Amino acid sequence: GQLAALKAALGNPFEQFTGIAFLGDSITWGATVPGNISPGSDLTTLATRRDYFATATFVNEFKRYLGRQYFENATPVISNWAASSAGEAIATYMRNVLLYPNRAPFTFTATGSASITDAAAAQAVTGYQATMVVSAGANAGEIAFDMTGEAFNLVFSAIDSDAGEYELFTDGVSRGMFSFVPNGGTIVTGTFGNRIQHTFPFIKNKTVRIRLSGAAYSSVRRLRIEAIEIPKTVRITNQGISGSNSTRYKSRALTTTYLPDIAVTPKDNYAFVQLGTNDRLDSTWPNGLNAFEQQM
Repeated sequence: GQLAALKAALGNPFEQFTGIAFLGDSITWGATVPGNISPGSDLTTLATRRDYFATATFVNEFKRYLGRQYFENATPVISNWAASSAGEAIATYMRNVLLYPNRAPFTFTATGSASITDAAAAQAVTGYQATMVVSAGANAGEIAFDMTGEAFNLVFSAIDSDAGEYELFTDGVSRGMFSFVPNGGTIVTGTFGNRIQHTFPFIKNKTVRIRLSGAAYSSVRRLRIEAIEIPKTVRITNQGISGSNSTRYKSRALTTTYLPDIAVTPKDNYAFVQLGTNDRLDSTWPNGLNAFEQQM
């Protein structure tokens, strides 16, 4: 079921960020593969050198497979683990996904006379606007959706006469007020495809709410949303350590004893564990299947 969950996550735009960590030994690291860097002398902690992305290691082939199948052959951003002395541990792929906010699984709730309707608009990025209308006073409308991640863009059409501000909440916490009033610069009245970029602390399966209120206004306000744009992202990190076994990996890469960080970060939703080969040679603990299972 875990691979099925990963496949579903990669195709789910509401999982905006999917983190995948590979924990393992030299097979995961990519030792002996032609064209790869030497692992170096530190073979015990996450400070070890990492493989080169261009090589044909298993993890690199997996990274490229995800890029082809789920990210339209996007060019990845290549980086390295901060504690590592050299190499290219991390590949990050991103593509933008447009979602129309007046269809499931988005929900709309209203207080008072607030409403939301569809309006065709050929120049809008989705061909339509979901127009939220809120009258002055104690009236409010909210669009809500659940997501995992840390970012999205609100794409809207700007009309000066009835624009205003909306409030953004993630996991029940207000992230502030955001103006969609044309300003003659980044937002011009009568234009389509305007974007407000939202970033916030990482959330996992939490609710995002976009709230338009009439409390501060003396006349009707309208928010014409063309799309919720999700920067769908996957990050794959090779945390292989050549020569490692389950004993050393557990003590040196999954605790902060040797480094201030560990192999699996709070933003990693999935982990592949490829340890066991070197445990056959480990004399520091009983060489039995049940002992290995206990370590794992």
